[in-house]
Amino acid sequence: MTEEFGKEGPIRSIFLSEFHHTVGPKIVYQYPENYVTKEVFDAVSYYIIPKPEILKRTITVNVLGVKITGYPNEIQNPNYARNALIFNLCFVCDSTARTVHYEPAVKKLSEYLENLELENGFLSDEGSRGQMPGILQHILEELNATGKCTVSITLSDQKPGPGESERRGAERRPSLLSERKHQSVEIKLYDGHERRMSMFSDQRQADMGFRGFRKSSVSESKVRRKSADGSTTSVLHIKVVGVWPDPPLVQDHHVPVLISERVYSRGDHWDLTTQQVLPYIDGYAHVAKIAAAADVETNLVKACVENLLYYGQVRLLPIFQYSNVYTVTPGLQKLYSNPCLQEECQRAVAKNCDPQPQLSDILTLYYSMTNGVTVRDLCIRFNPQSLNIDERCLIHFGLQHSLIRRLHCFPILVPPDPSSCTEDSPSHRSGHRRSAIHSMCNGQHSFDEICCKFGLTYKELHDRVELVQGYIHIHANRHPAGKKSVGKMVSQTVVVAMVAAAIGLLVGGLIGHFGTPTPTPEENNMIKQMKQLVRDGWKEDVCINQRMIELVDPKRIEENLRELTKEPHMAATPRDDYLAQMIRRRFEEAMFDTSILVPYNLLLSRPDPDNPNLITLTDGEGQEVFRSNYKEVPLQKDDSDPNFVDAFNAYTPAGSVETGAGAGLVYANYGRVEDFDKLEELGVSVNGSIVIARYGKIFRGNKLQHAQDRGALGLILFSDPEDVAPEGLAPSDVYPGTRWLPGSGMQRGTTYIGDGDPLTPGWPSTTGAYRLPLEEAELAKIPCQPIGYDDAKIILEKMGGGSAITPEEWKGGLSDIQYNLGPDFLPQYQTFTLRLTTHNTNKVFRNYNVIATIRGEVEPDRYVLIGNHRDAWGYGASDPSSGTAQLLETARVLGQLMKEGWRPRRTLVFCSWGAEEFGLIGSTEWVEEHITKLQERAVMYLNTDTCVSGPILNVKASPLLKGPITDVTKMIPGVKNDDVTLYEEWAAYHVINTNSTEPEVPVLGSGSDYAHFSFYAGIPSADVWFRRDKNKYDISIYPTYHTGYDTFHTVSQLVDPGFKIHTGCSRLALLTLRQFADSAVLPYSLPDLPSTMTEALNKLLDTKDNKQTLLDVYDKLRE
Repeated sequence: MTEEFGKEGPIRSIFLSEFHHTVGPKIVYQYPENYVTKEVFDAVSYYIIPKPEILKRTITVNVLGVKITGYPNEIQNPNYARNALIFNLCFVCDSTARTVHYEPAVKKLSEYLENLELENGFLSDEGSRGQMPGILQHILEELNATGKCTVSITLSDQKPGPGESERRGAERRPSLLSERKHQSVEIKLYDGHERRMSMFSDQRQADMGFRGFRKSSVSESKVRRKSADGSTTSVLHIKVVGVWPDPPLVQDHHVPVLISERVYSRGDHWDLTTQQVLPYIDGYAHVAKIAAAADVETNLVKACVENLLYYGQVRLLPIFQYSNVYTVTPGLQKLYSNPCLQEECQRAVAKNCDPQPQLSDILTLYYSMTNGVTVRDLCIRFNPQSLNIDERCLIHFGLQHSLIRRLHCFPILVPPDPSSCTEDSPSHRSGHRRSAIHSMCNGQHSFDEICCKFGLTYKELHDRVELVQGYIHIHANRHPAGKKSVGKMVSQTVVVAMVAAAIGLLVGGLIGHFGTPTPTPEENNMIKQMKQLVRDGWKEDVCINQRMIELVDPKRIEENLRELTKEPHMAATPRDDYLAQMIRRRFEEAMFDTSILVPYNLLLSRPDPDNPNLITLTDGEGQEVFRSNYKEVPLQKDDSDPNFVDAFNAYTPAGSVETGAGAGLVYANYGRVEDFDKLEELGVSVNGSIVIARYGKIFRGNKLQHAQDRGALGLILFSDPEDVAPEGLAPSDVYPGTRWLPGSGMQRGTTYIGDGDPLTPGWPSTTGAYRLPLEEAELAKIPCQPIGYDDAKIILEKMGGGSAITPEEWKGGLSDIQYNLGPDFLPQYQTFTLRLTTHNTNKVFRNYNVIATIRGEVEPDRYVLIGNHRDAWGYGASDPSSGTAQLLETARVLGQLMKEGWRPRRTLVFCSWGAEEFGLIGSTEWVEEHITKLQERAVMYLNTDTCVSGPILNVKASPLLKGPITDVTKMIPGVKNDDVTLYEEWAAYHVINTNSTEPEVPVLGSGSDYAHFSFYAGIPSADVWFRRDKNKYDISIYPTYHTGYDTFHTVSQLVDPGFKIHTGCSRLALLTLRQFADSAVLPYSLPDLPSTMTEALNKLLDTKDNKQTLLDVYDKLRE
């Protein structure tokens, strides 16, 4: 072959083939004769005359040394043999030639022959089509010689072709440049390098709007002339224009930037891979990162980006990092002389729309870019954010308009002089340890390329290569080796370095002789360490805060939540174990330094899947008249899962109790101490009876403990509509149309009053640890079962009250019932018996925490922790998966910042806790195991359980964290209005409720994983989440809590459409973590500690009416 691979080449042959009704596919005419042999045609005939599915589509086949491009066509008509004429006019080229520019010509010729056949029967008439050999020869010679030709075909005056009768009855066929769909299909039977993707459905869009098709256009003009003998001449003009050259090769470290809005306007017309990749092309992510985010193979992403380059939809930029170096180009002069460019620049680089940044400030920043000055240096010197300039946008605009260019850093390892290497020399010792990274330090590969390939930060790469003697680096616009050999370039570099070193030694010697003494290496190292120790990254690198805010992606949080809530994931189930592994992998992908699973052996509770817990009513004859539900009624297709656990209350024993023989049924309101006291006051005894109470106000375990203490036989719990469906009980008033709970919703949950594994109180439940006998564990002694309010109504409406009158505040939202107190049934139901039967079991399971760390750069032995539990009673969309979804996004953002060169001063620890729902077990066991180290080293713990269940920010924190978290909210956009800060939204809500100008930050309770950090280890802790608006509904918890309706639908459609609240939660977590991880001095709010303690102690004193025992406690604390 004389052509280079993939270059435009001549047409070697043209042939017309058809499907013969007896012979099958065959070549009818070919020029030159026999160029395409029978062997070749038989090998590709399946694609030349294909199945109906790929007719009328451009097909390119490469086989046996030739590349054939055709456009198989079909005309259906019963007058043809087998009711159709199938034909294909094909161009044949060399196997290494490019044929994309011939495809429009082949398509036009095929459609032209189709029209001639429909109108004149040209192909089916032996006499007319006898002109084809000459026509084929003429097309081949003219296109090869000039790239254009005129086809003239003589048509005899004959009857219309087989398709003409149908055509006359319909609207005239559109022209060849009509809106005929163009769906390009390529079939490759070879290992070729030609990249082709179908992009547009409408050929006119391609011809008019995109340069790839514009450069491959076919000009056509049809002329009909009638001669004296009655025959007609049809003339077709064709012109083929060469294609655009190949786009540059795309590398892993290249950052594609979209430069055309047409890309999104034609989203459905891109191929599937490009559609999958496009959302991740944001101007900041490099190819390797896009591949990982889009879950597409890297080579396919490269091909997509090259295709977008070919069609002028993207351009490539280097990776943006604050350690990058840029310099101006002569093109910057355009910014002086072009007012339109000036306005565009001011709009593009503005951080906020109003006011626009000053052009003088923009030019100052550009002209300050020079060799040796990093973006971080510019930010520290000029603080672009204060000038309303986004430094990232400034760099991008400058690169896109060629105002600046990137100076890449190319590491070079200079080969040492063999004669100078001794056994003890560093170069000799390191020479045998040079890795694949060192082999790329040859002047041909930039830091971007090497870091991207090996997943390193700039600093990590620099630290690795500088250990090897002979390391130097050069800043240049492209790799300094050029076309020279690396060895020659390195030799020249060595000479220059030696000369520079000699001059430096001479000048340095003079300065050293006459000047002050030069610090020793040890002194320099000490100075460097001291600078690191006193450097306050939180205050000095303010641009990182804005970068954190920008990087949080609500779509990624949405996808995280979708994955987390696909299936129920109760603790120690296969799905829970899968999510633990998935979360560990996500931490690894975010470039965390460690990510491990920490196992514990835990006593957990389970219902019997074959014998569900039930509440039944039987009449006097022993007939069952009511049986409670043990699962929610599915109201959407995703509400039902075979692995969803039956309703139960964990750690309650198996057993069966019933009314009758002196045992009654008593309604106890919320089951609080004061409620049981009120029953006693009203003369209603709980002793020996079953209690029914509604959820809310206090922990369910306390309700059970109170009932047990009063001698109850068992407890039935239900969610009352007053608390979970206050707007009505009609189907339209509840889930799935609203977030209110339907009547079959049952709140699952633990009844264990303690924290941690019940069998290892006070010590970690590791393998081999001592465990209490089960009977010594402080677990409930009486059965307990939750039901929905539909079932509760059936029970409550049959209860009598005797002479006791139900207090009005005890009456809930169930209509047509009196909420009678019992213990008897109404007269008509006196013979009824209620039976509570449970089949729960307790068993030791292995469960996992996921612990991941980002090592601190200056104080690696100081820990800033963030965590959330992973397990749920069902799908757990709000509790806990809203917190886990943002936790994963927070980890991803930190990983991205590390790739850009940032690393925290102190170590960050990310925790995904197991078995929290059973009693804060995972976090408690981990704190118990590491208590000594945590008390010495932990700085703070941030908890993000149930991150989103409503729109109102709620923060509970140790007094030391109140001020820092409040300050962070002033830096974050609001979740309801981007024009105000999160603090302003938070404060405005509290002004309405408390008339206070400052939001309230109460002290912590004990309901989530912060408990053991705060109350056992004494670590300052905080719990942040967004909750319901109590101004509208003063309820204890969100309605679908711990039920089968806490689903992805509830959160994504009803609670947080668009995931703006989740985004705010992630931003709050990021900046809180960074404030404590990067501040030189820990930003504790010290004045709040004594004032909060004094306030709490005074409140305790006032509440308990000066009881002497509490006074003694107060005196001791005050001392």
